[in-house]
Amino acid sequence: MVAGIFALAFQCDMPRPWVLGPESCGDQYAVQIGLATVNIVTDLVIITLAYFMMRTTQVQTSKKWTVVGLFGLRIACVQRQQQGQIRLLADSS
Repeated sequence: MVAGIFALAFQCDMPRPWVLGPESCGDQYAVQIGLATVNIVTDLVIITLAYFMMRTTQVQTSKKWTVVGLFGLRIACVQRQQQGQIRLLADSS
């Protein structure tokens, strides 16, 4: 996450880093693909951790799956939003 913040913050040349474009910034599409890949892997790790942590709790199985399912819902929401951003970048170039 920290690497992603720095990649986005310092991808454009100074003195006007807020002006986005291929002549002043690097390949924004590649940066977004890299960040999306890291986010997907991180989300999968979070869901896997939730699954293993819920395996040992003493609650009903349906409640365990509800908790894991709620963590899994994050993938659908976040990845949908990232796909929209990547599609916008691809269309603009």
